[in-house]
Amino acid sequence: MEKNINYSGVDKLDTFEEATLKKLSEKHYEKVLRDLNKYQDINLESELKINIKRINTEGKQKNYLISANIKSNAKNFNAEESDWDLSKAIHKLFENLGNQVHHKLKLK
Repeated sequence: MEKNINYSGVDKLDTFEEATLKKLSEKHYEKVLRDLNKYQDINLESELKINIKRINTEGKQKNYLISANIKSNAKNFNAEESDWDLSKAIHKLFENLGNQVHHKLKLK
């Protein structure tokens, strides 16, 4: 199963943040792909686009705004989340995408 993931805004992150984003995105996208594959009409060639921005970068803490778009044959799924913790923002984003997949495709 090939994972087509395109990232934008990664050049503004440090190496640790970039590694965290890519590791968690690939892990969670596998789960979403499994759910998409339960739906018959969707091809394995789904594509995920992730855009990340750091907001409020002046202080010690950084707020992350992450948006994602999954394009597939049958439906498109969009989500956006923000959090002060990068890994929490990613988890919330993919939880939102997973809920959309289940809702729109009427999976159990």
